[in-house]
Amino acid sequence: MTRSSMRSGFSLAEIMIAILIIGLITAVVVPAYNKYKEKGRRTSTIASLTALKNAIDEFAEELQGNYPQSLQDLIKKPSNLEPEVADKWTESYLRSKKVPLDGWGRPFVYKHTPGQEQEYELYSQGPTSGKKGKIDAWDL
Repeated sequence: MTRSSMRSGFSLAEIMIAILIIGLITAVVVPAYNKYKEKGRRTSTIASLTALKNAIDEFAEELQGNYPQSLQDLIKKPSNLEPEVADKWTESYLRSKKVPLDGWGRPFVYKHTPGQEQEYELYSQGPTSGKKGKIDAWDL
């Protein structure tokens, strides 16, 4: 057989080395990308919590100490307000005109808690449900 009649191609060893290199690159890049993505979600959540906290505080200040019963009260006038207080309600306390979701696509948890240390609770459950990943507005 002459060289010209031999088939050219990759040997099994060359293919295995290429797969090994791709695997090593993937093993480094994927975790770094996931970490970057998670940091972005956390940053987005903190920014939204700050905006919501400011909107709730502005709501209470303008409406004579009345706190919203839900986050929807920040964008739609609540029906349970006395007429003289309801007249002070502005168009919307959020720029986006809608209640944001946290970085993981879940709604924020808001509870009006009169008589407690804080007038309300506001937090994201974080990447996991439960106290471990919780991001609290009062811890920012």
